[in-house]
Amino acid sequence: MIDEDIVVSDSDVDSDYSNIEEEEPIRPPKKKTKKQTTTYNWTEDDLPMDLLLPPEIPQVENIKLPLEDFIKFFSFDLMQEIVDQTNLYCTQVTGNWTTNKVFSLKEIILTRNRTNFLKMPLRVAYVIFDRDSFKHLTDYRYKHIDNLTKINYILFNALCDLLNTTQVKIFRLDWGFKSKQPNNTFTKGLFGDIIYDRADISGTVSFTPANRLQHFNYLFAPMREFSVNFIFRAPPLAYYSNLFTLPFDKWVWLTIAGFAIFCGYVVRIIFSWESREEVFEEHNENRPSFLDIVMMQIAFICQMDFHHEPRSVSGKLVIFTILISMTFIYTAFSARIVLLLQSNTNSIKTLETLYNAKLDLGVESKSYNKYYFTGPNDRSNEYWRKTIYEKKIKTSKGDNFLKPEDGMQLVRDSYFAFHIERTVSNYLIKKSFTNDQTCSLRVVDSIYKSDMPHLFCHKESPYVDFFLVSFRRLSETGIHNREYKNCFVKQPKCLGRGNIFVSVGLKECYFAFAVFGSGICLSIAILTIEIIAARHKYIKRVI
Repeated sequence: MIDEDIVVSDSDVDSDYSNIEEEEPIRPPKKKTKKQTTTYNWTEDDLPMDLLLPPEIPQVENIKLPLEDFIKFFSFDLMQEIVDQTNLYCTQVTGNWTTNKVFSLKEIILTRNRTNFLKMPLRVAYVIFDRDSFKHLTDYRYKHIDNLTKINYILFNALCDLLNTTQVKIFRLDWGFKSKQPNNTFTKGLFGDIIYDRADISGTVSFTPANRLQHFNYLFAPMREFSVNFIFRAPPLAYYSNLFTLPFDKWVWLTIAGFAIFCGYVVRIIFSWESREEVFEEHNENRPSFLDIVMMQIAFICQMDFHHEPRSVSGKLVIFTILISMTFIYTAFSARIVLLLQSNTNSIKTLETLYNAKLDLGVESKSYNKYYFTGPNDRSNEYWRKTIYEKKIKTSKGDNFLKPEDGMQLVRDSYFAFHIERTVSNYLIKKSFTNDQTCSLRVVDSIYKSDMPHLFCHKESPYVDFFLVSFRRLSETGIHNREYKNCFVKQPKCLGRGNIFVSVGLKECYFAFAVFGSGICLSIAILTIEIIAARHKYIKRVI
C-alpha cells in the first residue's frame, strides 16, 4: 500500500538494555547442601519517599519537530515525491525464495521497474496533412489518409497509460524539410520540435538517413512493410510487341521454315517425276514452276486451297502429311494469339522502361515526395529524378502532385503510373478495383531509397531506455499487432483472370495491315516495272 500522507514520529524510541546477564564459565558440580532462606514482606511504608515521587523535569520552550528542520532543506512537494517513489520501490519484486530457503535477489533495472511517471507531461509531435483526420484518429476510418500518424496516435495512448504520463499533443503540417540548415539541422516542423526540445518524441515516423543520426535516436518501427513505388496497370502486350511473332520462339519459327522448305523440295521432285511419266499424260497437268511451289507451301501453312494436284499415290500421301502437320501448327498459333490478346506486358520493370513507355506519371502529394522530387538530395538517383520530374511531372498546368484518390482513379481508368506509398494504394485498390484490374497492376521502384521508417527522439533524451522498453512491451503483449491489422490493409491478391471479352483494335492488327500494305505497294511497284518493260519492248520492236 502507498499512503498519501507523510507520517513522522514526535519522539525517538529508546531501547532497553537492562537485565543482561553475562554467561558464566562451566564448572564441575558441587555437592548439594541445604541452604537456609529468609523471607521478608515489603510494604509501602518501608519504601523511601524520594523513590515514590517523579523527578523534576526541566521545562524547555520552542521544541521543533524533525519535520520542520527537513522542510528547510527540501520542499514539501519534493518530500512527497521521495515518499511516493520510496513506497513504489518497496512494493516492486526484487527477488524470490528458492527451494533451499535462500532468497535470490533479482537484478534491479530502473527502466524495467520504473513504470509510473506520476502524470508527468510527455510531449508528442505528430504530422497531420488533412484536418478531417482529427475526427478519425481512433475509429479506423479513411485508412489512406494520415495512416502513418493514426497508428502511432493509438499506440501512444497505450504507452502513456503504461508509463502513467500525460500526453501533450503537438500537431504539425510536415516534417520541416524546407527548414534544413547547412549543418543538417532543422528549425521547423517535426524535426525542429525534436531538435529544439519542443517535443520529447515524434508521433510520426521518418526515414533514417545517416546524416540525421547525430541529432536523433531512432526507437521503434511501427510499420512491418513499407515501400514507395510507381504503380500502374500494365498495358496490353500489343502496345509493345508484335503479337504475330510471339506465339512461337525463334527456334520454332526456324524449324517451321526448314520444314516448309523441305516439303517444297519434296513436292517439286514429285511433280517433276509425274510430268515425265506416260501414265499421267492423260491428265494434261502442267509442270509447276518454282513460284508455284512457293505459293503452294504458303497455302499449306494458311490452310488454303491450291491449283496443282499430284496424281500419284506417293504424291497424295506427301500432301496429306503436309496438310495434317500444318493444321496442328496453325491451331497452336491461333490459340496462342487469342491468349496473347488478353495478356499484359511485363517488360516495364525499371525506371528507364517506365520513362520510355507511353504512360503519364503522377506523384502522391506528400511533403517528403515533394522534397525528394523537386530538388537534389542525397537519397535520390539524381539523373532519373531530374529527368522524370522535368519531362513527366512538371507540366505547363502545374506539377502532377495528386491526392491518393485522384491518382489511383487515373491508374484504374487509364494507363497512368502513380508514385504512392503501398499501404495507401492497398486500401484504395481493395476499395475500388476489380479483380481483373488488380491482376494487371505492376510496380517499379521509386527514384529515392525508402528504408523502414522509425519513431525517434532527441539524441540526448533521458527517456530513451523507457521508450524502448515500453514499445517492446506493446509488441510482446500484442497491442501493436492488433492496431497494425486494424490500421492497414494487406495487398489485395489476384484471384485469377476469368473469361473476359477483349476487343481487337488497330493496335493489335497493325502487323497484318502492314503486311497487306507492303504487299500492295510491292505489287504496284512490280506492275509499274512490267508496264515500263513492256512499253520499252514494244517501242524497240516498232523501231
